[in-house]
Amino acid sequence: WSLQDPSALRTALAAAAADFPGSGLRVVLFDSVGLRSAAAAAEVESLGLSRDVRSLCGGIINFYNQGGMVKDAAGEVVQALHPGDAEVARFITRPNTFKLA
Repeated sequence: WSLQDPSALRTALAAAAADFPGSGLRVVLFDSVGLRSAAAAAEVESLGLSRDVRSLCGGIINFYNQGGMVKDAAGEVVQALHPGDAEVARFITRPNTFKLA
């Protein structure tokens, strides 16, 4: 979905509404740099899926750059963060062993 046309996001959230255990749930959304997650948080809130919805400010890249731990699928702490694309990869300032194809 795009920030200019979030209709696909609305459709996906509406379809996922049954999986949300209740409006008392705290939901934290994130993306690479925080733009799309902020828009998604507003949509989650407007659909009434959660009253306590947040967007990770600066996205996962800022979290990682500030020393946040990232784990792989096996639960091991790694210095490997998928940036999404090469343009966004330049914002990663910590060592990063993830290799874009």
